Amino acid sequence: APSPAASPKPTVLTTGDSIYRTIMNRVAALEGNSTLVVRFVEQQALTIREALRRMEEDVGRLDG
Repeated sequence: APSPAASPKPTVLTTGDSIYRTIMNRVAALEGNSTLVVRFVEQQALTIREALRRMEEDVGRLDG
């Protein structure tokens, strides 16, 4: 039979593993969120660039 001193050790490892897993899951979620933010900003930049290009064309037609 295992000694009583040995039984708390797996609990500590399990708790540590659980905390590690929780931290890693949160880090993965944050990385996913930051990826979505980057995609959003890139898409907004493309949209604004396209709008500015169209406005420049419109101004060019008005001037010409």
